[in-house]
Amino acid sequence: WEYWGGKSMGGGSDCGSLCHAFSCAMLHLLPARVLGVTPTAEAFREFHLAPQSGGLKRAYGSIPTPSGAIDVAWELGQGTMVISVQVPEGIQGEFIRPAPDASISLVHDGKEEPAPAGPVLLAPGRHTLCVRVPDTTKHENLMTDRI
Repeated sequence: WEYWGGKSMGGGSDCGSLCHAFSCAMLHLLPARVLGVTPTAEAFREFHLAPQSGGLKRAYGSIPTPSGAIDVAWELGQGTMVISVQVPEGIQGEFIRPAPDASISLVHDGKEEPAPAGPVLLAPGRHTLCVRVPDTTKHENLMTDRI
């Protein structure tokens, strides 16, 4: 059912299946690791947000869900990761701290305020988070090694 009608290695027209796990791995890894979005409830009604840079300086993308797209963009700077996330109606997220000593601030209308202690919950709407880790070397390694 999955033939392209092209030429096979033997010169015939039967190419076989082109659906292989190694070809699809990035479809899971990019949103789940680099963007950091993983579902924690059926149909993405709840999700965790834990971006991992893997050596990248920035990333952005959309994860389609039955309730709408979860849009994520982040940029890594001097010991700081700035994350913007749009959560659609009917979904709730939770930001996972990259390290126990990470400080997290929420930005609303251009004003930065410390996030409350404990879980950082992401209700429907747009959120901007500034994540700082005191030891920038530890931060860079942590964000890279987690992929």
